[in-house]
Amino acid sequence: MSKIFFVFYSVAIFFSVHSFDRNDPINVFVIWFSLFGIYIVSFRYLPDFTTKQLLYLGILFRIVTIGAIPSLSDDFYRFLWDGYLVSHSVNPFVFSPHEFLEQGGSVTEEALFLYRNMNSQAYYSVYPPLLQILFYLPWFFGLSFFAKISLLQFILLCFEAANLFMIGEDKEKSKKEFWIYAGNPLVVIESVSQIHPEPILVFLILLSYRLFEARKFGGFHFVFSLFLQVKLSLLFLIPGSFFLLSKKQKIFFVFAICSSFTILLFSLFSKLGNQASSGIGLFFHSFRFHSLFEFLIYFALSPFADYTYLSGTIALVTGGLIYLFYLYYKKRNLKEAIFVGFLLMISFSPVIHPWYVLPLFALLSSKIPYSGVFLVFSIFSGFSYLLYSIQYTFFSEFFFMIEGVSLFACIYGRPCINYFRKKS
Repeated sequence: MSKIFFVFYSVAIFFSVHSFDRNDPINVFVIWFSLFGIYIVSFRYLPDFTTKQLLYLGILFRIVTIGAIPSLSDDFYRFLWDGYLVSHSVNPFVFSPHEFLEQGGSVTEEALFLYRNMNSQAYYSVYPPLLQILFYLPWFFGLSFFAKISLLQFILLCFEAANLFMIGEDKEKSKKEFWIYAGNPLVVIESVSQIHPEPILVFLILLSYRLFEARKFGGFHFVFSLFLQVKLSLLFLIPGSFFLLSKKQKIFFVFAICSSFTILLFSLFSKLGNQASSGIGLFFHSFRFHSLFEFLIYFALSPFADYTYLSGTIALVTGGLIYLFYLYYKKRNLKEAIFVGFLLMISFSPVIHPWYVLPLFALLSSKIPYSGVFLVFSIFSGFSYLLYSIQYTFFSEFFFMIEGVSLFACIYGRPCINYFRKKS
């Protein structure tokens, strides 16, 4: 019965990735509700399988998503556009797509198709050089549009397979904690089919753990510096590693990080003003999506409309100060330090796209309390796609309230019930 159930689950995932319509709230709600319903039931069958078998199931779930055209996010159009520019020896950080066409840049019909479908025509690329290499590969092989997408998905599948093996070998994880990453429909769908770079990020984080524990600090410094070449926001995590190193290793660590920044200065930030106004700066002063604590800061600033744009900066600075306070007073190891740092970064970020949260579920261990909270958070992250399609006044506030109550109940619900039972 358990084997049949998981075959059914894989079929459900296959049809889901080919059926999503982000602009249809009923479609989004029904599919995510069905997938998470099946996923929650799947926990009862975990005792019938070994961790290795669950690992292979996780890989199977991801394989069946390959070939689906991403429908929950249109970022992949920008990925391929950047890859097109690189393939024609054009710096993707110098021109926005709109500027490139205005200045008479030559484009093929396929490139025009990408341009018409992307949502960032007026924005500068925010994807560091390491990702630009990934975006360039489909053009290097001269593939068709469908083959380009499939190649990128296959590359991410390889990273995910490596991630599952590394997570599965973690003796601190229970089957339940492993399944929160391996079988979670949000992770399965966002990690491969939607072509987001988070699997690469998870791989680098897990690899850095291994190198640190093996005391191979040269490799650790190099891998950690690559964090910034995948996602610049991970500079938030630098203190978590810095304070754990010896004085000598701190020097090499800072050198590696500075080298990575230097690469970014001459590539991503070659036009700093453009990035501030219509690039990375947008995530600080203009973009807001599914924010948690930043939402409260924005609400507090709402009577002062001229200053609401500061909510993102204030939130991230606040989260950073809390992180430094934690690192100073709390005895920790690298896993805990990185997990707490990533959790604070996500909690205080003004933008929490569903795929941003994937590393959290990969970093869970038995030492982290309330793992069920992260299961609930993954469910709400999936349903946050409703914020794209439902534009009714106060819907985001209503969504935030339901999510907050649910997460609060996960943490304090049972203690509260036990308390009132004792009182009665």
